[in-house]
Amino acid sequence: MIGLARTAAVAALILTSTATMSSLVAVSLWAPELVIVLVLVSAVLVALRSRTRRVLVPTLAALVLGTAVVHGWYSRQVAAVPGVPDADSIAYLDRLVREAIAHTQVVLPPITDQEGVGMLVVAGALLAFLLAELVAVGCRAPVWSMVPVLALWCVPVLLDARVGPVLLAANGAAFLAVLATSAAPQRAARATRADGPGGSGGRRRVPAWPIATGASLAVSLVLALVVAPSMAALPNPVRIHTPAELGQAQFTRLELGLDLRDDLLRRSEEEVITYTGMSPQELGPLHAYTMTEFDGSTWDRRREATDEVLPVEDERQLLWPEPVSRTSGESVTITVGDLRQDRLLLPGEPRTVSAPDGTSYDPGADELQVDRAEPGSSLTYEVTLHRRDLDPQLLRRSDPRAEQAEPELLELPGTGYAEDIGDLAREIVEDAGAETAYEEALALQNYLRDPAEFTYTESVTGVRTTDAVWDFLNDRRGYCVQFATTMVMLARSLDLPSRIAIGYLPGSGTDDGGAIGSHSAHAWPQIHFPGSGWVRFEPTPSQQTGTAPEWAPEQDEEQTEEPAEAQEPSAPPAEDPEEPAEETPEEDDPQAGAETPSGGARSADLQQWWALAAALVLSLGAAVASLWLGRRAALGRAGIEPAWRRTLVRLERAGVEVTAQSTPRAIAHAGHGVLDPAGARALEEFARAVEAERYGREQTQTPSEQITGWVRTIGAGLTPTR
Repeated sequence: MIGLARTAAVAALILTSTATMSSLVAVSLWAPELVIVLVLVSAVLVALRSRTRRVLVPTLAALVLGTAVVHGWYSRQVAAVPGVPDADSIAYLDRLVREAIAHTQVVLPPITDQEGVGMLVVAGALLAFLLAELVAVGCRAPVWSMVPVLALWCVPVLLDARVGPVLLAANGAAFLAVLATSAAPQRAARATRADGPGGSGGRRRVPAWPIATGASLAVSLVLALVVAPSMAALPNPVRIHTPAELGQAQFTRLELGLDLRDDLLRRSEEEVITYTGMSPQELGPLHAYTMTEFDGSTWDRRREATDEVLPVEDERQLLWPEPVSRTSGESVTITVGDLRQDRLLLPGEPRTVSAPDGTSYDPGADELQVDRAEPGSSLTYEVTLHRRDLDPQLLRRSDPRAEQAEPELLELPGTGYAEDIGDLAREIVEDAGAETAYEEALALQNYLRDPAEFTYTESVTGVRTTDAVWDFLNDRRGYCVQFATTMVMLARSLDLPSRIAIGYLPGSGTDDGGAIGSHSAHAWPQIHFPGSGWVRFEPTPSQQTGTAPEWAPEQDEEQTEEPAEAQEPSAPPAEDPEEPAEETPEEDDPQAGAETPSGGARSADLQQWWALAAALVLSLGAAVASLWLGRRAALGRAGIEPAWRRTLVRLERAGVEVTAQSTPRAIAHAGHGVLDPAGARALEEFARAVEAERYGREQTQTPSEQITGWVRTIGAGLTPTR
């Protein structure tokens, strides 16, 4: 009965711990199967532990049974004999696991319809149960049974899943039940009998385990409610990101109907847009969206409807965010083969549009919205461009910081890296000798376009921090989204109002115009200059974008001190963009070691924290050593009965049967089978001393040194037997 209660308490602990994943995986996907498996495995464990003293045999038998049950249930559709592995069932389960892993990477929680995910939960919970039962029941160390259970808690903790207070309380109660049922009632009975009227104490003692459990619970509550909030309020000298933060800080992906990276990685390029009336060089990039809000990992294009959205009712209506003079127009006819979004593509110049009915224009975003067409249908519309004068000298005289910009155009994400990014931006413009806002923007663009500094690739490495821009500046590998986003954040660090535009490069030329394929998907930054409006810059390297815009050349001749060198043609992009980055000396990298806090104050704070950590470790070590040494020194001082009870525990673990009716002399006789000669003699002497103190006519008291010597000799004598 006692073994059943212990095992049931461990099973309850596992069930409540697994339930913490209910917000990630639907309960119906794993709970019924897990309950059945735990009931069957628990029955085997209880039956075997009541018949054998061996610790691992019941666990191994339960593992075989649990594996057979899980295998039989989840491969029942293909297995010849459920529970018996064969080639077909193993291949099926392997595919089920692969599908489950892939499913978790693309589906938002909670997962409700993937059987393989449920199987992984059941299998993990079963393994945790077997380990916890082995520690709590087999090894009689209930406190340490929580270690394998922590593996189940890691899933909701790392994924930042919500766990309700009721579930927390249930899990704590289950753990207390494990502690309570693991307390040896036989030893409590012996203690009561020994300390009763016929014993030496003359009064009944309360068992120690309830007091210890209550004290532990009280200390845990104090730590949770008082110490933990105080520690959380301390300043952090080093930026350390939790796995939950990094899980949320994904790659800089755009929540659009048009996913740039997917288009860039397509094996076969699909023609999506054609146009007539202009060459690619005359047309330039076409944008569908512009975005201003960036949280450090993701651009958000969701914007509330405003009264500024204007219906497009006249072909002569000039569509541009601010008043400009109308120039002679150049027309182009654009055909979208399959309209995948609710925006029409627009060139980055003032324009008039012959658009379908129901089209509206948002001047704030410079977006042309149209009712979504049927999938597979094409749409043709005509655009007339009225070009601006984007002369570098004119842009040099324009100061974006002189006007009141919208706050979101200057906003930096609160990831903790804004100061570092700002320092880098100021270093770039200082090295370039930039004196105006235009020269600063040009310096940022050309810094990112330098193939010796950055490498263009669609293969992006995993996140290391909560800021995708900081990751890119350290990794120096990415595609257009990384380059454009980084320039926007660098420009905002210099108080230049900027945003990102999403669309397509102009593609390749044809006899009467051009054609744009899916591989031409692109993103670029825009900076607002008073009098000129939004101006495109091109930080993405030339291997993807070609030459930079005319108004933003890669070499500014007027700012170069040696004109002869500026006139030399720039070297073509290297065939292997990896090589220049590898040849860059590490000491020349402005980001090398930038992750380490700088300044004397930060270094001093860091040293103080390391000193505090070292002091805590030494204090804990000293406390543990003191407790251990004190326990050994006080072994005999507590009296003969506590030392005798401790010896009985050791004998029970070694296989000696000890009951409430066992006399000290009978226990000494039984101990000969598990002790060496010295240990057996010490046990006999110890037993006679216990009998003398319990039943002797004269009150005797054994010296504490003698008691300590018996306990140590008996413990040493048990070591070879174990």
